[in-house]
Amino acid sequence: MAYKKIISYCQFFLKKDYGGELVSYLSYGLLAKLLPILGLFFFTSLLTPEEFGGVAIFTTITMLSASFLNFGVSQMIVREKQMLDKKDFSSLIWSGRAVSIVIALLLFVVFYLVDKTNVVWPISFSLMTLSIVFSPVLSIIDVSMKTFVVSRDAKLFGRVEVFKTLATVGIPILLIIAFSENAFEMRIAGYCVGLLVAALVAFYLQRKYVDTLPIMMNHAKEVVVYGVKVFPQVAANWLKMGADKILLVPLLSLDALGAYSFTATLCSMVMILGNAVNNTYTPRSISYYKNGNLVQLRKYRFALVSVLVFCYVLAALGIVLSSKIYWPKGYELSVLGIFMFMFANLAQGVYLLYAKYFLFQLKMPLLAAMNLGASLVYVCTLYLMSGSMSLLSAACVLALYNGLLLCTVVIYVRFSEGRNRVVE
Repeated sequence: MAYKKIISYCQFFLKKDYGGELVSYLSYGLLAKLLPILGLFFFTSLLTPEEFGGVAIFTTITMLSASFLNFGVSQMIVREKQMLDKKDFSSLIWSGRAVSIVIALLLFVVFYLVDKTNVVWPISFSLMTLSIVFSPVLSIIDVSMKTFVVSRDAKLFGRVEVFKTLATVGIPILLIIAFSENAFEMRIAGYCVGLLVAALVAFYLQRKYVDTLPIMMNHAKEVVVYGVKVFPQVAANWLKMGADKILLVPLLSLDALGAYSFTATLCSMVMILGNAVNNTYTPRSISYYKNGNLVQLRKYRFALVSVLVFCYVLAALGIVLSSKIYWPKGYELSVLGIFMFMFANLAQGVYLLYAKYFLFQLKMPLLAAMNLGASLVYVCTLYLMSGSMSLLSAACVLALYNGLLLCTVVIYVRFSEGRNRVVE
């Protein structure tokens, strides 16, 4: 019976003491998400849907730029932490940051030259510039937090995550209270100041695992080569990180985009669990692959997928019921739309588990190709529906994209593992 299989796998999960680490990630994740959710309703009470949409675009561009600046380093160190000593690992981190600085300068020049062509930006060019300036700051935080994950230090990861949230949400709230007549500007300014403070904390704490070493050209070259190989995947990940909001700018009004962003953010609460599961699974899965222990890996992965499915369904029902009690005026979305967002999050959570196979086997270019293919389907579908795009249809297309990518990756990984292609 299927339920007996689920129970046996969950028992395996608990006996192996994987639950303790997962609980740590969940505890910090809940603390880190509580203030943003409370802040979400605070911001929607003072910002119009159009202003909320503008803030969503600004933060999205910052996140996308930071992901681009990382140039695959966050993925690269997942595997290399298991293969390198502390000296080489530290050199890899510093070399990756040097590459990020060079890319940031090039990115700024590109944006400046493109602006001279009188292009129409989704937000003002000054805000676009500000987002690029602060994207390296977010990049530092992201790489530091990934370092804690691969080092299996859930406490340091959680502390940085909570502090980052307190800074990027709490500071804007204080500024808006003090200068309520400029709520939109204070939301942006507070977010930037919060990133800077959080980066200083992350930079300080990472000293436990990363020594201060000179940049090595061979490691910088490795970062560049790896980044080029996985760039299609990085570009595809932008969609999952929120680039869909930018794509929807010419298809939806800015106030409709604000409603879309609000619901997407609210539904993303479940990623507290998804991220905790992924962080727990990441270093252990690489170890299982390295030792060729596929049986335990599959049990572990199946147990985690079962937890995700059960909890995400409950979360979707909870949001739907809550929406019947209270929902900010002007931010409404249908019940089906909420379930579509939740399915997209579930597909993303399960995808991250299966993607570790590609990391260990150094098949990231193949994973990148899969991501790129699904992204092209997503973009084409959006613009084929451009004449009749609505909030619900936008959520459905996002769910289709994540579902298609998940199916492609799962089929390939199961087939490959089934033929015992995992080697040391």
